[in-house]
Amino acid sequence: MKRTFTAIKDFFRQWGRDESGSATVEAVLWFPAFMVFLFLVIDVSYVFYGESRVMRAIQDGNRAFSVGRLTSTTATESFVNSAISDLTTQATIHTSLASGIITTTAAVPIGDLTMTGWFTVFSGFNINLRSEHFLEY
Repeated sequence: MKRTFTAIKDFFRQWGRDESGSATVEAVLWFPAFMVFLFLVIDVSYVFYGESRVMRAIQDGNRAFSVGRLTSTTATESFVNSAISDLTTQATIHTSLASGIITTTAAVPIGDLTMTGWFTVFSGFNINLRSEHFLEY
C-alpha cells in the first residue's frame, strides 16, 4: 500500500512540475479576449463601410438632381432611401434646394450598420451625413 501511495505522490509531483501544455492554457485564456477584439474591429469596419455607402448614395442622388435626371427634392430623397434600403430602413433623409445649391442630409442609426450587433454601445447613436451640389440645369 505504501508503494502505491508513493507512486501516486510521485506522479502528482511530476505532473505539477511539468510545463508542457502551459501555452495551451494561456491560449485558452486569451482566445475569448482576442475574439471579442476581432469582432469589435469587424463591427467598426462595417460601420465605416456603411457610412461610405450612404455618403455615396447621397452624392449620387444630389448629382442626379443637379443634372436633371431627378426632378424634385422628394424624388431625390426616394432615390437615396432606395439606394440604402439594404443597409437600413430607419434612415432619416432630407433634401432641400436653396439658391441653386442642393443639400441632402441623412441620419442613419449606427446599430443598423453593424454586422454582429453584439456591442450595444453603438445603439442609440446616429451617423449624420451631409452633401451639397450646385444645380447645373
